[in-house]
Amino acid sequence: MTILAWMTIGIAVIAAAVLFFPDYVIRLFVHKRFPPPVPMPKGAVVLESPNFMRFMGWFGKIGGAKRPRGVTLGMTIVVPRYTIAGVPEPSSDLGVQQINEFVLIKLLAHERVHVQQCIRYGRTYFVRYIFGFIRHGYSKHPFEIEAEAEEHAFHHVH
Repeated sequence: MTILAWMTIGIAVIAAAVLFFPDYVIRLFVHKRFPPPVPMPKGAVVLESPNFMRFMGWFGKIGGAKRPRGVTLGMTIVVPRYTIAGVPEPSSDLGVQQINEFVLIKLLAHERVHVQQCIRYGRTYFVRYIFGFIRHGYSKHPFEIEAEAEEHAFHHVH
């Protein structure tokens, strides 16, 4: 086999891994775990990674999306730097801000819905999310509307 054939196979394997096992792929690169301050579904993991959030901000700018506050990939939730003090870090276009406990809990209420959607739809969740994003955009995406409703319900209770 030629080098090009091996490269094509390698890219296909990586793409399949990201598509069907996104949470396991992200856990390879992001290691700072912390116990979430709210109940999460069994198997869900919360990770802190300012660098990953910077990357997602850059990636989102390409697609015209707003800078993400958190990202859920399968059963893994990635959030920016967390601080009880809530002192914001100087931000840039793609900067990552520190978040206080109230903002973190509100964010996790939103991201927890995505974990529940992942449980509901299984391995097809990621594909459904991508096609929904292409079809509806971020703000009108049915998965995001459901998650935003939970976040707003949390906000009005607290």
